Amino acid sequence: MNTAMFLVLILVVFLLFSLFSGHIKQETPHTEPGYADLTGFDFSNKLAYLLHTSFLYYKNAYYTPEDFKTGNVAQQGIDLTGVDVRFNPGSYGTYRMVLKLPMKESYGISAYSAMYSQRLYINGKEYPSTGIPGTTTDTTIPKSNHYTIYFTPEQEQTEIIIQFANFCHADYGGVLPLYLGSQQMITARDAVVQQRIHIFLGCTVTSFLFFLGLFLFFSKRRAFLWFSIACFTIGVRILVVDEKVIMLLIPNLPWELSIGLEYLSLIVLVLTFLFYINSMFTGALHKTTLWAFGVVCTLYALAVLVLPAVIYTGFMLWFQLIAALFGIYVAAALIYNVARKKENRHTEHLLIFTGVLIFITLSILDIQLHRSGMNFLMLGLSETGMIIFIFVNMLALVLQFSRTEAELDTARRNELQMQETNRLLDRMSRMKSDFLADISHEMRTPLTVIASYAGLTTLQIRKNAVDKNTLDNLETIKREAIRLAGLVEQLKDVAMEKDRQLVLTGADAVSLLREAAEFCSPICLKNNNRITVNANSSCIPLRVNTDSIFQTLINLIINANRHTKDDIIQLTAQIQPLYAVITVADNGDGIDPKLLPKLFERGVSGDGGTGLGLAICKEVIEEHGGEIIVDSTRDKGTAFIIKLPYKNE
Repeated sequence: MNTAMFLVLILVVFLLFSLFSGHIKQETPHTEPGYADLTGFDFSNKLAYLLHTSFLYYKNAYYTPEDFKTGNVAQQGIDLTGVDVRFNPGSYGTYRMVLKLPMKESYGISAYSAMYSQRLYINGKEYPSTGIPGTTTDTTIPKSNHYTIYFTPEQEQTEIIIQFANFCHADYGGVLPLYLGSQQMITARDAVVQQRIHIFLGCTVTSFLFFLGLFLFFSKRRAFLWFSIACFTIGVRILVVDEKVIMLLIPNLPWELSIGLEYLSLIVLVLTFLFYINSMFTGALHKTTLWAFGVVCTLYALAVLVLPAVIYTGFMLWFQLIAALFGIYVAAALIYNVARKKENRHTEHLLIFTGVLIFITLSILDIQLHRSGMNFLMLGLSETGMIIFIFVNMLALVLQFSRTEAELDTARRNELQMQETNRLLDRMSRMKSDFLADISHEMRTPLTVIASYAGLTTLQIRKNAVDKNTLDNLETIKREAIRLAGLVEQLKDVAMEKDRQLVLTGADAVSLLREAAEFCSPICLKNNNRITVNANSSCIPLRVNTDSIFQTLINLIINANRHTKDDIIQLTAQIQPLYAVITVADNGDGIDPKLLPKLFERGVSGDGGTGLGLAICKEVIEEHGGEIIVDSTRDKGTAFIIKLPYKNE
């Protein structure tokens, strides 16, 4: 938004400068047919704006100052008073006007040369011609240029004679209005015009480079490309139209190339302007209609490139008519689009409408002022309208870009929040899945124990051999059933999304080992294994979750039993300064060395199991602030070493 406000400030300053700087008064004096008495005209403060109607015109004849001096003129001059500026003067002719000026003063004339070749005489002196006027196409060399000449009257009357010829353009030729003033005023007028041209060119070139650069960085924003091309073509038109600045840069530029650039720049400007509008108001213009007008522009551009000027210039009126009709369609389509779509009612769209309206209004006003001889701005209104259009649309594009960037930032923040939420949900889902997998794995042990002890008890009852062992077996079944109920309760808590809490109580490591050994002894009988318990102290106090540590010991003993036969599984407990060390060791198959680095990862198993048991053991021990490591040698056995914080009584 700071950039937008900066552009607004530039626009306001530029408009004030363009409208009020270099203000030079001008006036269309009263004239008679071919004569004007300007002795009372205030040349010190204003310019005389002389229309074509001030001249007498001699059609299809070239007359020199000597011819008028000797009376060698075969026809009566045509009075142009009241004749429209668009009248047809024929293919060539002579314009003559006599001025009564204060003598001994230096004067200047600043004007656009006659269309489309000119020879100029002032008081009998011939000035450098623009092209070469002839009586046929072959003898005429067309050229157009803006010129400024200075002269000092040595007698009471000043004679101006302009010869012209037009065999190359379908439009009517003839002289155009000229500025007459003191040398100082004409010099000031030309300086103001050149200053404004330089400012306008600087603005268009800067806009072209700026938005072309934006397009190179943001290639999906086609509006930047179309607008940059439009700025470039406006700059070309400033060079080739009106003051013909391009002739200062390239004095020998052929007229055919100059007029071709003038027409091509107009075609490209109209076409890129429409593509720009279509990019800013997506879907407003029907594609078929847009491409149809694009084909018309392309065909006319090809005509300019390959046909003689006298032919393709005749099509300009039709092109302007088609462009005007299409412009009406564009205006109606935009109004309908803005009324129907809320997304096209932003500030930038209103600015674009405003820029187009200002440009059209100033262009029409500029034409009217020139026709009436009341143009008080040198190179003013139409060119100023172009620059206003550029700046307003620059502001619109920047506003749209800023708004889009803000929306993208919001979308990025929302996307990041969504990604974080998804990561959290994925983590929670994985945690729940892992927990359910752990529970299902943990349920296997009590179910196995219950089944085993239930089978032993059944055999004892059938043989009427009920004794103390039978009661112990039933007590084991009861305890495992209670533990199984606890696991089911944990499942219920997970389903209700309650937090899982680890409840710690006091326990004795030696007692836990003995209970685990007693618990697993019937299971180990299947592989004819025995369990021994050794400790360097009669009591090793711990503060743990008894069920979790007990289940961990059972998992490790059962794993050892699967890989050992006809041997001993050794359980040991030792006190160290900070830890109680519990070891579960066997002399079985050992573990493949390739599995050791990832042995405690979920899903890793060397015997086709689920790969959850050791992962669960590691998680349980780490939850208690301890660690578990493995020491294994292939075919010699394995030892799992558990370190748990020692509770010093």
